Amino acid sequence: MFCRYNVTSYAMARLKGDTFNHYRTNAPRAQPHQIKTEEDLRAMLAPGGKRHYLVAPHDEVDKVGT
Repeated sequence: MFCRYNVTSYAMARLKGDTFNHYRTNAPRAQPHQIKTEEDLRAMLAPGGKRHYLVAPHDEVDKVGT
């Protein structure tokens, strides 16, 4: 359930709405290896994940960028 005051909830909604994640899609253009599940998206937000910067504190993101 989406909660606008929860950073992880907001980030999950953002990832689910992203066209390039193919979240639970039935679109014929999406290859089977491209289709993402909720578990895949949560792994992206976990520390070390591809989109962790969406939920990391700003000072943590700044350290990674330097």
